[in-house]
Amino acid sequence: MNDRPEHFVDTAPWDPHAVEALTPEQERYYLATQWRLMWWKLKRHKLAVASGIVLLALYASVLVSEFLAPYNLHSRNIRHIHAPPQTVRLFHDGEFIGPFVYGYSRSLDLAQLKRVYEEDPSRVYPLRFFCRGDGYRFWGLFEADLHLVCPAGEEGATLFLLGTDRLGRDVLSRIIYGARTTIGVSFAATVLAYIIGVIFGIAAAVGGSKLDMGLSRVNDAFISIPHIMMGLVIIAAVGSTIPILIVTAGCIYATTVFRISRALALDVMVSDFVESARARGEGLWWIIRREILPNIAMPLATDFGLRLVFIILFISSLSFLGLGVQPPDSDWGSMVKENLQGLVYGSLSPIAPAIAIATLTISINLIVDDVSAHAGGRLAKRML
Repeated sequence: MNDRPEHFVDTAPWDPHAVEALTPEQERYYLATQWRLMWWKLKRHKLAVASGIVLLALYASVLVSEFLAPYNLHSRNIRHIHAPPQTVRLFHDGEFIGPFVYGYSRSLDLAQLKRVYEEDPSRVYPLRFFCRGDGYRFWGLFEADLHLVCPAGEEGATLFLLGTDRLGRDVLSRIIYGARTTIGVSFAATVLAYIIGVIFGIAAAVGGSKLDMGLSRVNDAFISIPHIMMGLVIIAAVGSTIPILIVTAGCIYATTVFRISRALALDVMVSDFVESARARGEGLWWIIRREILPNIAMPLATDFGLRLVFIILFISSLSFLGLGVQPPDSDWGSMVKENLQGLVYGSLSPIAPAIAIATLTISINLIVDDVSAHAGGRLAKRML
């Protein structure tokens, strides 16, 4: 017995001009752009959304570092060396008085040769918001002294939410200032790497076998040298300044961008729509602008985040070795190096910037992995 349903045949005449009406939901989906489809998929993954919020907060803090930091980058408090974090409280002796911190009482441990800090409930320092504090030059343009939060109370009141470092400087303030240097230098170097790598990668893909062979062999020669070793040699030879760091990191990582952009462009060049464009008589520049670049933009945008992570770790590694960002500028890698001795005293000064580096890189990786997963893993394979 055959349980299969009978084949349905519509006896109505076929109208080639008939159009099936779409519901508003179907129309919204089918007419959505690629970026809108990516956003719909991305926002369903809570971890990726949380990572995006963290990244937006970090990038926004770069714009107003001086305002967000409780202290100036170079402000020192020599009475509080490797001081522990102060905890924000709301109640004092059972009474609500708003946000405040307790001051320190300090003593010397002669047996272990270190300072011992304890909270002193007799010293109550209320927190003020949008207050006047240490002076600074906002982006080096004009003088200002407005801060988001400051300690109030007696003269010498302190607010060290992450403690202090080996020179008595506020760790939180230096992390906020260091974010501008770390993210700014890494982002500029990544942009430079993509400008160089994409230009030469597309040129190799469309320029013929001889040009492709020459550029690829030169790129292979540079990519065979370990990145950190090449960076150390270049910086040791020409010195360490922020422009040199940007150019060095950009040129070193342009080699990997070259390989990715060349592979993507070669895939597009053998497509049917490129052959059709050639048959129509379209020029090479038109094919690059209208066919190649639009089709490789999404994989390159995804790889941009991954490359940014590598360059952040590269710059931080150079700073940790003493050849990266130099004083008086501050970045997270140099903060770890400068305060390693604080681990003996239980200080957060070397741990907090390391956590900041990990938070930034993990957040970027989570978003990159999420976007690549929606592409069926194809992007991840090309980025390896």
